[in-house]
Amino acid sequence: MMPPVEAVKTGLSKILTTNGRARRSEYWWFILFLWLTYLACAAIDGVLGTPPVLTVASFLLLIIGSISSNVRRLHDIGRGGVWLVLNLIPIIGPIWMLVLLVREGTTENNRYGQSPKYPAPQFPVQYTPGI
Repeated sequence: MMPPVEAVKTGLSKILTTNGRARRSEYWWFILFLWLTYLACAAIDGVLGTPPVLTVASFLLLIIGSISSNVRRLHDIGRGGVWLVLNLIPIIGPIWMLVLLVREGTTENNRYGQSPKYPAPQFPVQYTPGI
C-alpha cells in the first residue's frame, strides 16, 4: 500500500498525464486529497465571504486530477480511458465505474506499462571469476 503523502505527491506530479498506471492506494488517497482540498477552499471562501475564486480553482484541480487519475487507474486494470464514458449512463454507469476502480490491477505488465505493485524482478549481476 502506498503511503498517503507519497500518493498525493505522485498524483500531483502526474496531474496532467494519462500515461502509465495508478495503484488503488495511489488513486484513492489522491482522490480523497482532491475532495478535501475542494471542501476546504469552499469553506474558506464561505467564511471570508469573498467571490469563490479558491472554490473555482480547486474545482478545476479536482476535475483535471480526477480525469487523469481515473484514466491511469483504468490502465492498471487493463482498460483504456474511453471507459470513462460509462459515467454518462444514468445510475448503472457510475456504479459500474466504481466496481472497475476498486478492482485490483493486473499483476503482469500490460500495454499501459509495468505493474506498479508487482515490478519486474531485478536479477543481481553475477560475478564470474577469471573472465
